[in-house]
Amino acid sequence: MRKILLIVALALSSVAPVAAGDLLQWGVYGGAETGLAYFDLTPLNDYLDDARVDDFSSFLPLVGFNLQALLAERIHVGWEGGMFMAYRSGGLVDAHLAGASTDFFFGYDLIAKPAWRLRPELGIGGALLMLRLDGAVQSLPAVELPAATDNLDLAKTSVLGKAGLTIEWTPKLYQNANGRLGMAASLSAGLYAPLSDEGWEITSQIDDRQRDLDGDGPEISYLAGYVSLGVRFGGGITDIDN
Repeated sequence: MRKILLIVALALSSVAPVAAGDLLQWGVYGGAETGLAYFDLTPLNDYLDDARVDDFSSFLPLVGFNLQALLAERIHVGWEGGMFMAYRSGGLVDAHLAGASTDFFFGYDLIAKPAWRLRPELGIGGALLMLRLDGAVQSLPAVELPAATDNLDLAKTSVLGKAGLTIEWTPKLYQNANGRLGMAASLSAGLYAPLSDEGWEITSQIDDRQRDLDGDGPEISYLAGYVSLGVRFGGGITDIDN
């Protein structure tokens, strides 16, 4: 019986109204994020097989930034960006893979407490994928290459969409009658998906000139699942009437 009463008390306390002045209503936060993304890089590894390049892992570390504003207690609007880099050596070619993305996002707190928040987020922005190959690039059958070159640059851009879920811990560092300064530590997970894809642009440095080449790149895109940890600092207004 005591356990039942305790569970009921905890449930009631979780839905009890928040005291005036405790919950941040308007504010600005900014900080850094790090995490892990999963890309299907099997087509890339197949593309580089003839050059005997070691396989890339589909799990790639991410680093980035996040700036956001809190409006009317529950609405979040912001700008964020991130990037990854990976390198693999091979018997004939060395490969450098890099990617970067940025998006503007919107979120709405389904749960908003003074110490934590939970919200879905949607974003739209852009992404860039780059692949640099150095060495005996003539071993790649998918690109028509002059014999004089030993390097190859592939790049593609896309319009990017994002859908995710964020849980955020928001301890206060300082508070007065109508405002607070604090930290926001977040755990996010979701999906990046290209909404449009421009295809690969392929170039090579030949005789001190960057020349466009014909050929096909690997069938990869900025489609990725991600999980990230973020830390932001900022503050705002808790009670606009004071």
